[in-house]
Amino acid sequence: MSREELVKQGYLGSSGLKGKRFGDFELLELGSTTVGTLSQVGLDFTPASAVEFPTTKYRKPRRPSQCKPDAVYFHRVGRRLIPIAVAEWKDQARLRTDDDKISAAEQAVTGALAMGVGIAVTTDGRRFRYIDVVASASAGEL
Repeated sequence: MSREELVKQGYLGSSGLKGKRFGDFELLELGSTTVGTLSQVGLDFTPASAVEFPTTKYRKPRRPSQCKPDAVYFHRVGRRLIPIAVAEWKDQARLRTDDDKISAAEQAVTGALAMGVGIAVTTDGRRFRYIDVVASASAGEL
């Protein structure tokens, strides 16, 4: 199903994967596309076989390749498409409580670790929270 989303959004065509321009980077705004599919269609990474990051509010998928980030930022270097960050977009009503914020952050970090990227973002469209994925993974907490 996720390839279909890439085609519908105009990201995947006969010339390959192409995101929306975002400064020096490109952006894929998704939601239904799995990490595994993103790897198959041309992003240059291998999905993690396991994500050991402990989550308290977010129930992560059994396999990291099944994570579905809401957005992926990547850098085009020659013919390589290198993922840089993932983002989780939530409606303002779903980011009100501390538990909501923790769940969104844990989801973003889990997706980032599944893709091997160092930056995770949570946002409601007005406020953006940037998370150092490596530091969080090392500490075992956000």
